[in-house]
Amino acid sequence: MGKGWKCGTLDTPLDHRNPQKGTLKLAVAKLPATEPSQRIGSLITNPGGPGGSGIELANSWGWPTNVTKEVRRRFDLVAYDPRGVANSIPELSCSKPTPRGLDAQEDDDESNSPRTQSELLDQLKDKDDTGDQCVKNAGWLVPYMTTVDNVHDLDRLRQAVGDSKLSYLGVSYGTTIGSVYANMHPDRVRSLILHSVVDAKTQMNDPGAYSLSEAVGIETAVRAALRACDRDPENCAFHGNAEKKFDRLAQYLGDAHKPAPAPVRTWNRFVDAAEEMDSGSPKQTREAAKHLQSLYEQTFPATKNGAGGAVGTEETDRQRRNEDDVLETTDCLDLPRLPKENGPWLTRFARARAESPVFGPAEILTDIACRDWPDDHRAALPRYTGPWNKLKSPVLVMNHEWDWHTSLKWAQNMTTALDQPGMVVINGFGHGDPTECSRRWTENYLLHGKVPTNVAKCNDGYTRPFRG
Repeated sequence: MGKGWKCGTLDTPLDHRNPQKGTLKLAVAKLPATEPSQRIGSLITNPGGPGGSGIELANSWGWPTNVTKEVRRRFDLVAYDPRGVANSIPELSCSKPTPRGLDAQEDDDESNSPRTQSELLDQLKDKDDTGDQCVKNAGWLVPYMTTVDNVHDLDRLRQAVGDSKLSYLGVSYGTTIGSVYANMHPDRVRSLILHSVVDAKTQMNDPGAYSLSEAVGIETAVRAALRACDRDPENCAFHGNAEKKFDRLAQYLGDAHKPAPAPVRTWNRFVDAAEEMDSGSPKQTREAAKHLQSLYEQTFPATKNGAGGAVGTEETDRQRRNEDDVLETTDCLDLPRLPKENGPWLTRFARARAESPVFGPAEILTDIACRDWPDDHRAALPRYTGPWNKLKSPVLVMNHEWDWHTSLKWAQNMTTALDQPGMVVINGFGHGDPTECSRRWTENYLLHGKVPTNVAKCNDGYTRPFRG
């Protein structure tokens, strides 16, 4: 860890209802307040995932960038790795790494985002073995990887740092942990900051609606990036009426009913490149724009203008395997049991194709692993599904307008569910990225309890996704 951080571990029960089953060790790091005599308490942080490492984030650019010097003076910053994640012991390990990237599925004849019922049924006919692999390699740990388990761990960490009430900053999935904590332990919350908000209420109760809303959110961010592309022709190869070109590609490649449809692998390349347009990384976004332009020129040769680039073939593993394992395990344990029969999936598919034809069916496929999750290795503790408005004190909710991963609509939904009067909206793109304005809101909330009474705008967000 960097200068000033103190490191240790926290023992926590594997099973919070039956502590005799043994313990796990959570990796914890603390950056003490710079003015100990003025110290208020600890600000515990979680970077999301599920599977994100608070330790690794704090050790890179990290959590201190989320707060002002005044907050640093008065709060210890505490980062930790949740159960099963990274530096915590044991680390959840389900399977071997699987390469991912724009062209990782170049030779795959199964559609990433089914265009027809037939393509979807091809995906549904085979059992997804993700859960079986997790049970095979880490079965004793699997049922204890839920959000509720993480909430109990967070409460133990609150006690361990000596705080009578929790001060917490959660990003992305970290907002789910924070929202559930606030409703399981409303009398133990001092301050709750939720940045880049997951719609936990919908996710826990209506997985179909959640998947569709995620797809719509991705498309909203992608279309904002396409508009930004036309404003930045020097850095975006897909410029020149980018939205119109995108729609033309989607319609042509996505029509699997015409006499000579585009090959599935070409459609896959398009979907992968489209998803990368909201990656959050300027380098990846620029590469995605080159991929889209190359596909456009290959599909409609008369439009070739030399603005594209060769479609690369390098496969990259964009996430640590452990993070993928934790994400799939926690998500599947948090959801209700999904139908085994095909009918409900075909219904979801029809709606997804209607509302978000590029990204909607792809989001449906992410739930297949949960459909096939082994019944004897589901959540050991009861799932949390609500209520969501038990905390009566103010919550600071923040979200980017064009969030890469958690849409503004999700934040609006949870602001209502938590019965809060307002939220902070940061203009532009980003996911959990602080700005000077958001840091001021964080300081005023942590020190004075101030939150917006309506929608407050931060106009210092990131508006150029192809630069950097």
